[in-house]
Amino acid sequence: MTRFAALVVLLVSLTACGGKDASPAPSNPASPAASAFSLIGTVIGLDGPEIGATVTIMDGIHAGQTRTTNSAGNFGFMELTPSSFTLQAAAIPSYGYLPQNQSVFLTANQAVTFHLVNRLNTLSGVVLK
Repeated sequence: MTRFAALVVLLVSLTACGGKDASPAPSNPASPAASAFSLIGTVIGLDGPEIGATVTIMDGIHAGQTRTTNSAGNFGFMELTPSSFTLQAAAIPSYGYLPQNQSVFLTANQAVTFHLVNRLNTLSGVVLK
């Protein structure tokens, strides 16, 4: 009769557990994914979109990343983590444009536009009387 009682206890235990392993699942919370954002933009020269301009992240954790504008003057940086940095746009040197900097505080997807100034159209120096 002892075997019968043990079998009944075993069946009752299995039924109460639903036939599944009663041990708790290991706690392994997934680490939260770091936020990543995109920074897109356009470089515009005197005659419209500037093709082949370089746009470079000058400082911060993404320093050194460079993109070249396409036929529409557009560029894009993807998968950037939130941060602050300086972005510089520079056209092909022979075009005579001055490089231009913009400060960026990236906390969401963002778009920027550069309007390049032609060095040939700027006046610098000392005026004497």
